Amino acid sequence: LVTQLGKVEKGKAFQIKGMEYEVEKLLEGAKEVKKILEGEYINLYLSPKDYHRFHMPLKLKVERLIHLPGKLYPVNFFYLKRKKNLFIENERVILECKTQEGKVAYIVLVGALNVGKIKIVFEKRLQTNRSKTPRVFEYKNLWLEKGELLGYFMMGSTILLFFEPNFCKWVVEVGEKVRFGQQIAKRGESSLV
Repeated sequence: LVTQLGKVEKGKAFQIKGMEYEVEKLLEGAKEVKKILEGEYINLYLSPKDYHRFHMPLKLKVERLIHLPGKLYPVNFFYLKRKKNLFIENERVILECKTQEGKVAYIVLVGALNVGKIKIVFEKRLQTNRSKTPRVFEYKNLWLEKGELLGYFMMGSTILLFFEPNFCKWVVEVGEKVRFGQQIAKRGESSLV
């Protein structure tokens, strides 16, 4: 379910309409966060009844994985509307990526109540909901194709995508349900799924 999308403005994005947060705090430890501070973003909520695997939205080179331990507050609408900085306080896994043209993209996987584990298929060393210490993993030439399995939640949770300014145009709307393989944005002649 698309819970929010739009443009990062003055370094802030919305977890839901009327409840903003600072993107730099969300992406703590990321090297190139400044490049997306006026960029595009989308929030995708996976309820417990939804498909819990997540796939690459486009071909990306994964350069770093940052694991930030934190709380496991629920990420449903009740909490999104009432808990300030929910995404920042919750445990999260941040993938710092580059496109084929060298543009910066972030994929943020947010932990939640009953989501004690976030699995990434290429990183067996990642142990979410165990350590209180942040960890960073770096990769030299790790390219993943559009649609390729990236990982899965042990239950529903939230995925946040961030891109540099003017990178894409969203073709979905807030409140819309999307399915695996469905186009969510246009980028020139190609699409993000």
